[in-house]
Amino acid sequence: MDIWTLLTIATKVLIYLSTAGVIGGLFCLWLLKPHGIERPMHSYILAAGVLGLSATAASFPVHTGAAFGGGIAGAFDPDIANIIWETNVGDTTRAHLLGFTLTLAGLWVAVWRGRRLGYTLVIAGAASLLFAFTQTGHLHNDSRGTALLVVHLLGVSLWLGALYPLWRVSNSHQIAQLQASMDRFGQTAVAFVGALVICGVLMILLLVQPLSGLINSAYGWLLLIKLSLVSLLLVLGAINKFCLVPRLAWPGYTRRLRQSITAEMTLGLAILIVTAVLTTSVGPD
Repeated sequence: MDIWTLLTIATKVLIYLSTAGVIGGLFCLWLLKPHGIERPMHSYILAAGVLGLSATAASFPVHTGAAFGGGIAGAFDPDIANIIWETNVGDTTRAHLLGFTLTLAGLWVAVWRGRRLGYTLVIAGAASLLFAFTQTGHLHNDSRGTALLVVHLLGVSLWLGALYPLWRVSNSHQIAQLQASMDRFGQTAVAFVGALVICGVLMILLLVQPLSGLINSAYGWLLLIKLSLVSLLLVLGAINKFCLVPRLAWPGYTRRLRQSITAEMTLGLAILIVTAVLTTSVGPD
């Protein structure tokens, strides 16, 4: 991989993380309301919005430099930049910039003016972020694939974006309250995790034809690696739901839950890195 490919992957991972932070943070404002962590969740969404805005601003000259094929000066070539701005990459960049800007503006409004209007703006920002991912990629010209992608991304963002807030409250000494929140997360996760898995499988069927391509191409092998990581994540989620959460009142089980959530966050990051590689340097045959 050349430096531009590596930079493209890096900025994509940061944008993925930021999108998950915005959507997952918004979700946790409701999920973890009994814990009284509204201000920490505002800080979490703020950090995600700032990181996402910065990564998006950095990603466009990276795309320009990759298209120019020259040194650092090529990343800021105005003629190439104007051409790239009118492509699908420009559409994606504008939607991401709008999404993160609406998120930050909505957060300011929620804190200083009114929660209802502010959170509505954050939701609109989240919608723009999801829309951005439909403008490029291997499925952007397929209406079925686009719909599946949006649902899949929403499920991924809700799950991965909620992990840090859950880790944060998992050291609570109010075991009954923590158990209730984790149970609520588990019940909700059944819906969005199920949706992301189903949509993921259907997208594979659209992308890999015939299915023998899963073992006959670099794209297929990377996809299998991603599926393996997702499977491990599902196993950890099931362990949390059925083994750890019911025993939180037992000595040492809150520590085990924190360790399990930390492992989930690590796997989640690995999944996002593999996804960035899949959408950057390889493609389905």
